[in-house]
Amino acid sequence: MKRNPFVSLAAAAAFLLLPVAVKADPFTFTLNNPIQTASPGQTLSFFGTLSNGGPPIIYLNGTSFSVPSGTSVDDSPFFSNAPGSLNPGQSTGSILLFEVTISPSFTGNLITGTFSIVGGPNQESQNILGTQDYRIIVQQQEPIPEPATMLLLGTGLAGVAIARRKRRARR
Repeated sequence: MKRNPFVSLAAAAAFLLLPVAVKADPFTFTLNNPIQTASPGQTLSFFGTLSNGGPPIIYLNGTSFSVPSGTSVDDSPFFSNAPGSLNPGQSTGSILLFEVTISPSFTGNLITGTFSIVGGPNQESQNILGTQDYRIIVQQQEPIPEPATMLLLGTGLAGVAIARRKRRARR
C-alpha cells in the first residue's frame, strides 16, 4: 500500500493548527514597593495586590516568609486585610500585607527576604500561590553627640580660652 505524502502533510498541518489548551496560573501577587529604605529601629509596611484571573475560586489560607537576621516580620496585616478567598476575576486592590521591623542594633546595609501567599482550591490547601522578593536598603545613622558630651567639650574649650588669656595677661 502506497502512502500519499500530501495526505500525511495535510494531517500534520491540521494537527498543528488545532487550538492548544494552555493552563495559566490564575493567581497573581505583586508588591507595590518591594524595595524600600530605612534606618535601624524602623518598621516598614509592605502593600500589595492579590488577584484571581480565572476559575476556580482561590482560598487564601496563610503566608510563608523568610526572616532575615536582624529583623522581625509581622504577617498579621495579611490576616486582617486579605479576604478568605478570591472569586474568578476578583482583586483585593492595594492592601497592607506585612511589616518588617529592623533591629536597632542592625549593622548591615541590605536586607533581602521573600513573602509568599499560601492557599489553593479549598480551605485546607497549603500550596504556595505566589512569592515576592523584597529588599530593604539600610542607612546607618551617624551618632548624634549627647548633651553631656557637648557640655564637656564646651567646658574644655572655655578652659583653654581662659588659660590662653591668663598667659597673654602675664606677658
